[in-house]
Amino acid sequence: MVSVNKSDDGQSSSELLSQVSPDVSRGMLYQSTAHALSNAVHNATFLQQQQSTLFQSTTAMGVSLIEGLAGAAIGKG
Repeated sequence: MVSVNKSDDGQSSSELLSQVSPDVSRGMLYQSTAHALSNAVHNATFLQQQQSTLFQSTTAMGVSLIEGLAGAAIGKG
C-alpha cells in the first residue's frame, strides 16, 4: 500500500491532485489548441503573401509577353 502524506488542512496529496488535475489538463488542452490555431493562421497568412507575390510576377510576365507579341505583330519588335 502507498503511503499518502497529509497536508495541513487534513487533505491527502492524492485527493488534492485529483481535484486540481482536471483543471490543469483543461488548461493545457486550451493552451495547445490556441497554439495550433495560431500556427494555422500564421501558415495561412504566409501562404497568401506567397500567392500574391506569385500572381504579381506571373501577371507582369504575361503583360510583357503580350506587349512583345503585339510589338512583333505591328513590326516594332
